[in-house]
Amino acid sequence: MATLHKINERKGMKDKITNLQQQIDDLEKNRAAHLEGSNRVLRQQVALLELAHDAITVRDMSAKITYWNGGAEKLYGWKKSEAIGKVIHKLLKTKYPIPLSDIEKTVLDKGEWQGELIHFTREKTPIVVESRWGLQRDESGAPMAILEINRDITDRKIAESLTKDYQGRLEKANVELRDFAFIASHDLREPLRKLTVFSSILEGKFAEALGEEGIVYVNKIQDAAVRMQELIDSLLMYSRVTTKAEPFIWVDIGEVIKEVVLDLEVPIQETGAVLEIGDLPRIQADPSQIRQLLQNLIGNALKFHRDTPHIKIYGEACWEASCKIFVQDDGIGFDESYLDLIFQPFKRLHGKSSPYKGSGMGLAICRKIVDRHNGTITAHSVPGTGSTFVVTLPLKQCGEHEVCAA
Repeated sequence: MATLHKINERKGMKDKITNLQQQIDDLEKNRAAHLEGSNRVLRQQVALLELAHDAITVRDMSAKITYWNGGAEKLYGWKKSEAIGKVIHKLLKTKYPIPLSDIEKTVLDKGEWQGELIHFTREKTPIVVESRWGLQRDESGAPMAILEINRDITDRKIAESLTKDYQGRLEKANVELRDFAFIASHDLREPLRKLTVFSSILEGKFAEALGEEGIVYVNKIQDAAVRMQELIDSLLMYSRVTTKAEPFIWVDIGEVIKEVVLDLEVPIQETGAVLEIGDLPRIQADPSQIRQLLQNLIGNALKFHRDTPHIKIYGEACWEASCKIFVQDDGIGFDESYLDLIFQPFKRLHGKSSPYKGSGMGLAICRKIVDRHNGTITAHSVPGTGSTFVVTLPLKQCGEHEVCAA
């Protein structure tokens, strides 16, 4: 009986061992399957990194490369087998914007860093990269590796350099233009003044000696001097749109129109013009330039008239942060095929013999003022019927020389 009991105990123990072994085998199979799944996911993730166009590298805390993707091979020229184990900043001859020790301290403190670096390829070609570093720590929190992702921005930096160079040359040209305007407004005025004075003396004291034909020539000299003075003054005014610009402030266009009407009181009375002024907006602008803009447009309407001029000045409700101002006349009009021409400096649709005098700079100054205000100007016209000039300006300005408070 005792022997049978011992046999049963041994059999039970054997079954337990068998079951335990089966459980161990099952756990081992599950672990292996889980490990295989993890490795498969890891291989897929690594494959995705290989597809990236950016250069992706991993290095240990001694700066030795442990991972080098296909993007790094294409960008720098070294194969993975050649790069692994190399000290990254020695391989790429990296030039840092600040000391490397400062960058490493930032990575340890904040876990990341980004900035621009200069690297050299296998062919010793310098390239500029936008670099992002990330720190990996182990389970205990100790620094373990640094992931570095580099994007080639060399072409962008070259474009930025060219743009900066262009801006520099443009600024130099603007300075030269300002200098020229200064010379034109000062140094050229004195010779013109003398030309006018001496031609008047010739006409007064030597009229008999000059004769009728000589007087005609003297008058032509005087007319040319006057026209040259007008051109110089117009050129100076054109350059001052940028050189003498004032800050943008809130401007009531209706109040500006009242000032313009006072300035143009004489030609308004001489022509018998009727001005019809409607509602006008309040916008952010350079008040002196807006006054010049409207004075030029209304002045043109007074100049290019047929009978008694009827001029309408009105605004349109501001939509989508922009406002329209209209200056409408019933004058001689023009062919709209010349629309672009009339806004160009020194361009006139009428010849020298035309009764409509001017320098051809009035509308060019208008466009320059509107451009400075980030707006547009255009016109609609029918010859013999009249013209309507349409100025579109932002309600608020956000740029240089501004005061954006209401």
